[in-house]
Amino acid sequence: AMTWHGASTSPILTLDGFANRVGILTEIPDYELDVRGNIGLNEYIYHNSDADTFIRFTGDNIEIEAGGIQFIRLSELDGSQDEIIFNDGSVDIDFRIESDGSEHGFFLRSSDGNIGIGTSTPDQKVTVQGSISATGSLSAAGGEYNYLGNKTSIGTAAPEDWAMLTVVGNVSASGALSAGPLE
Repeated sequence: AMTWHGASTSPILTLDGFANRVGILTEIPDYELDVRGNIGLNEYIYHNSDADTFIRFTGDNIEIEAGGIQFIRLSELDGSQDEIIFNDGSVDIDFRIESDGSEHGFFLRSSDGNIGIGTSTPDQKVTVQGSISATGSLSAAGGEYNYLGNKTSIGTAAPEDWAMLTVVGNVSASGALSAGPLE
């Protein structure tokens, strides 16, 4: 190995022909290129033999592309809300966040924009596989029916075993209210 030293006898550049390694600010490079300090570059870091896979730095932006598709862009916008953008090109890229024990902690299916929590097959705008807890209000609006399956309770966390709907508190109804035969 050949090493060039600076005025303070610290290593500046090491060429190790036996291990095929280059070291900057180190006499014993651990990798093919080992830099012990900061690196400055103008714009691109490319993957060899794959010109459309790279990391690009422009101004206050960092872009990550693979296969010619921009997967992630981080932008610091002057005077505006900064952004982390996934799939800036609006191509068919699903987005998945794994959690400890769940492969699909959060899943966004790009083809239709449906979101799955705990599932990779959301059949509605938001599909949750598991329980939901809320401390605020729950609102559902639209021209279609709202459906709650199994036992439902209002005002209590313990619905009656025999009832599909348990209400603790007052009930107000506007319009017709009907009930089938009691068993």
